[in-house]
Amino acid sequence: MSCALATRLDVGRWFVFTCAIVSLGCMRMAELPPPDPSNPLPRGVERNGADFLKQIDTYKPTNNPHERDRTAKCFLCSKIKVRIVALGDTYAIEPSNPPNSGRPVAHLVNMDKKHTEKYYGLLPGTQADYYLWVDARSSTQAQWTLLELSHITNSVSAGLPQYLNYCHKYTEGKPVSEADFAKDRKEGPCDYPIPEANPKVSQASLMPTSAFVALVNHAFAFLQAYALDDGGWIYCNNGCCT
Repeated sequence: MSCALATRLDVGRWFVFTCAIVSLGCMRMAELPPPDPSNPLPRGVERNGADFLKQIDTYKPTNNPHERDRTAKCFLCSKIKVRIVALGDTYAIEPSNPPNSGRPVAHLVNMDKKHTEKYYGLLPGTQADYYLWVDARSSTQAQWTLLELSHITNSVSAGLPQYLNYCHKYTEGKPVSEADFAKDRKEGPCDYPIPEANPKVSQASLMPTSAFVALVNHAFAFLQAYALDDGGWIYCNNGCCT
């Protein structure tokens, strides 16, 4: 199936939307902060689990799910399987033309019975299901958020929202709805520059000198070049998104 200001220092996440291939995320790191009940939900998302499932019922899963090997959050663990499938018409998504109201674009389930997936912090499917939600950060900028539907509390919690940006540009290919993990695809690293409009790390809170600002921003750019491996992708309107 690639960056939010609040998480830019310590996280990275890639989701690619081809033909748009779309990548969602930031920088490649060991793992991301998982959804947390203390985080605000995207506007309009239902907190109650049953209400949320009714809310997304019209976004049907496609007939091409993938079960992929993912790293588990434990020492010397073998790989675990995570199932990912697109929801609805993902190729209608455009980073610079966000939907009028938020919508799910992918459903993820950790198929393992006891181990947590490392990068996203996906709990076993007996405990929770996960959804990628896309909505508007502004009138010209889309964002995405990882939602967790807990089977223990029957409630929805959210990760921190991430910018949705182009990663590759494509002009050919038939639009399809599909979601997968980037490391299992063949399109290669994202090469579309991150827009300057996306915020940098806060200079006031973290960086006492302009030289340090430049150094940290250079480090971000370096890490972004390696951010594709651990995220995923989903076909969108007209290019890879990051």
